[in-house]
Amino acid sequence: MDYITNVDAIVFSPEYDKPLDSELLSNYKKIIFSNKELDNKLFENYKNKDTYYALHKEESKFNQPLHNVLNNCPLLTHLGLGCEFNQKLDLPCNISSLSLGSNNGIYIDYLPDTIEELEL
Repeated sequence: MDYITNVDAIVFSPEYDKPLDSELLSNYKKIIFSNKELDNKLFENYKNKDTYYALHKEESKFNQPLHNVLNNCPLLTHLGLGCEFNQKLDLPCNISSLSLGSNNGIYIDYLPDTIEELEL
C-alpha cells in the first residue's frame, strides 16, 4: 500500500518515492509523507499537533520534485516532508503549516504570508 486517505488528508508510506500526480492530491488539505507504517490509526494521531509533526520527521524516503504538483492543490493547508526530501519547493499561496525533516538541501524561493506554523 503506497498511501491511505481520509476526508481531508493523504498519508504516504515511508518507502514511497515516486512522482506525484496533482489530480491525486488536489482534494486534500494535508499531504504527509509518514515515517510510520500505514494504518487508519494514523489519522487519530493528527489530532495531536506534536504527534503530527513526529509522523514525518525522519525515515520518509520521498524525494521527488513538487514544483508543479502543489500549484494544483487548491485545498492544501498542511505539508509534511521527511528528511530525504531535498528538492526546490514552490509553495501554494494557501498553505498554513509546513514541516520539514532534518535535511538541509531544500530550497524555498518564497514563504507565503499564510504560513502560521513552520517547523524545520
